[in-house]
Amino acid sequence: MRRFFKQVSVAEGKEGFAVFLDSRPLKNMAGGGGFFLPSRAAAELVAEEWREATDEFDPRSMPVTRLTMGAEALNEEDRRAVIAKMLEAAKTDVLCFFASYPEELVRRQEKSWRPWVERINAQGCDFDVRRDLSVSALSENTSRFLSDKLEAEKNVPLACLQILSGLFGSVILALAVRDGALSAKEAFALSRLEETFQNEQWSADGEALRVRETREGEALLAEKVLFSYGR
Repeated sequence: MRRFFKQVSVAEGKEGFAVFLDSRPLKNMAGGGGFFLPSRAAAELVAEEWREATDEFDPRSMPVTRLTMGAEALNEEDRRAVIAKMLEAAKTDVLCFFASYPEELVRRQEKSWRPWVERINAQGCDFDVRRDLSVSALSENTSRFLSDKLEAEKNVPLACLQILSGLFGSVILALAVRDGALSAKEAFALSRLEETFQNEQWSADGEALRVRETREGEALLAEKVLFSYGR
């Protein structure tokens, strides 16, 4: 797409904050209708991407715009599908699968992971820590707690939590970020505890490190969008 605008601004209206390209409000490219955000902070994140657009650009390369527009276009069926996927993923939450050896790795997992499992269990879940690869269904308490927690989120925060839980391999860590108990950077480091341990034992692969940095950046961006919608 060729840049067709000179200025990008944010203005508040009855339906929320809109991003304007010159005098025209930005439309939702995913839903086809109006595009309104609940806070100036959220709108400014989108606006900044458009301000940085070069003479030739692709809106699909704008991660905040793509995320917010796609999420705002979710309908109830879409939301149920997102929540169902997160509940399914919670069965294999990385924090619930401890190694059986070596001893140092087990010690680190006990110290770094177990408190977060215990934290969410104290809120009403029954996550079970195991040392094998067997997977069991979520308990009724856990399923109900997670469903209630996720259903209470608006579309964009819900999409951000799906991104974070996918990057972490952990719904537990994603919700800890949502609660403000962890930063996305801290949660990402926790999710990579075993990988970090292995890197200490053996030389780290350059490509793997680049992938890790990219995924960490995606987590930090999702966190920024998440909290631009309020805590």
